[in-house]
Amino acid sequence: MKRSITLKLYHFLKNDGITVLISIFIFIFFILFYFSNKVGIHEIIDLTMFSSIIIAMILAYLSKSFNKFIINRLEDKVKLTEDYVGVLSKYKEDFYYFDNIKNGCTDKTYRTYFPITQYIELNNCEIIIHDSKKRYRLPNELIPYVDELFSAHDTSDIYNQLCIRVDKWELDQSNRIFHIYTSRTTYFNSLLTNRVMDFPLKNGLSVRDLLEFGPFLNDLSDSELSNHIGYNGFIISKDGYIPFVKRKNNLSIGKNKFGASINASLKSVKALEPSTKIFTIEGFVNAILFEIDSELKLPTDALESFSIQKNLIAAYRDLVEGGKPQFLFYLKSNWNREEIQDNFNVHQRKTEKSSLVDDGSFLLWIHITELTSLYLNIDSIIYRKKKYPMTHTAVANLGMFIEFVQNNF
Repeated sequence: MKRSITLKLYHFLKNDGITVLISIFIFIFFILFYFSNKVGIHEIIDLTMFSSIIIAMILAYLSKSFNKFIINRLEDKVKLTEDYVGVLSKYKEDFYYFDNIKNGCTDKTYRTYFPITQYIELNNCEIIIHDSKKRYRLPNELIPYVDELFSAHDTSDIYNQLCIRVDKWELDQSNRIFHIYTSRTTYFNSLLTNRVMDFPLKNGLSVRDLLEFGPFLNDLSDSELSNHIGYNGFIISKDGYIPFVKRKNNLSIGKNKFGASINASLKSVKALEPSTKIFTIEGFVNAILFEIDSELKLPTDALESFSIQKNLIAAYRDLVEGGKPQFLFYLKSNWNREEIQDNFNVHQRKTEKSSLVDDGSFLLWIHITELTSLYLNIDSIIYRKKKYPMTHTAVANLGMFIEFVQNNF
């Protein structure tokens, strides 16, 4: 039996599916028995009582399924606060902001601040990686709450993998060199720290209360969070279009919201040099190209060559995720919008027939010349008078990208 079928059967049974099946089979049996006219069904069973039991079982199953559906819609808001103004007021930092006036906005006073800090422009910077195989250990303060914190991800598809942790980074401004000091962590560690900062524990506390309470954000070298490398990117088609991906409802964050073309954590399996297991610049590029292929189904030959110095736009820290380190990049494709979309659709149909999981299944296309017409809110964008929900990070990334385009294209 295929694993995907096995898992579906497991979850069906776990959610009292067998009770419903038995109830349906028994009900069908008595209906057939009744229509056989051999004996009245009332002579065997109290039909009213039996029907009530069957209906109660089915309603219990439906109630449990509906409850899970609602929890899925609320899960992200419970794990990570959407009170962005509250986050901004909690920390005394220099926040990234975007002026909509630069984008043709008629409201000259509208400036959007984002819970993003330590924004560093990286274009034309030399990147030097100082890597270590040291492993991150979960802080003692969180050990008693591991089961509680994992329960916050009940309706998400979670999995573990080795990740690259940022221990420290610093910019040598005079020489335009960006130093990144890295080690190892796991995705599970991030699910217990960065990805669940505001989940209320039974004692009323949260990870933010325990480890990143403010008013000053800990330096990366002092942070006790997992802090695995994440990155977002914008792909530009040959004819000037940019795809935005609508994220699925089974992801750990950003459910049912639009994100950049690429939204990913850096996969160590692609980033580490095979023989030495060291994180290198070449590995960084490999991991990014792998994710472009994985999420947008764009192979390397459909892309222009990727250069760390040319294509990295910025590094920053996301305060909502406790100061998690992130990178932003862009890359041009040799394919036009129609070719990218058609190829994406073909792979989506294959995915639906397999056990593979993609982050999104729908692409919103915006032409690069239309970027100046967008209106950026902290949790959404307005495009052609329609509102598209986004995570605060995705909107901030878009603001960074718009400014980069205006200054470099």
